[in-house]
Amino acid sequence: MQAIQQLFDIIFRKRSVSDLNYDPSIALVGAAVLIASGAFANSLSGAFESPLWITFVQYFINTGLLVGLLFLYQKGNRAVQVLSALYGTTAILQCIAISTQLVPLLGLISVIATLWSFVISVLILKEGLESSGIMALLWTLSVSAATILIMMELSSEYATFISDMIEAMQSAASD
Repeated sequence: MQAIQQLFDIIFRKRSVSDLNYDPSIALVGAAVLIASGAFANSLSGAFESPLWITFVQYFINTGLLVGLLFLYQKGNRAVQVLSALYGTTAILQCIAISTQLVPLLGLISVIATLWSFVISVLILKEGLESSGIMALLWTLSVSAATILIMMELSSEYATFISDMIEAMQSAASD
């Protein structure tokens, strides 16, 4: 229960990553919730034959890239706290986003939760890497883009899904 309170404090910017208890189970539970909620969201799209497997592989790749980045910055000893903070806060905000997305009138809350999750991810990476905000933003975008590109190479379903999303956004922008 204390870990959940610490994660909410990070979401509301009352605490920093270094205040989070050093507990690998926080990262594991956060990753499990992210995988489950991501698989649920992916199943709603109907684009994947095995949404759980796609989501698992996606987070496995993302974790490898993040740990590699931390070691590149010689901050590998922070991997547990950074992954715990990233996965824990993202899991909480993703659950809020998914639950509010299911009720049409609460769609704006879903968008806000998703955007705030991105902002929190950048701030967590900034602290974890001890870098500037712009570097953390660039690394966050780079890790996300690399994850998407790797997933597109590994799965034709994923490549089709991303291609369809891009087409839908282009179509919406032109209307």
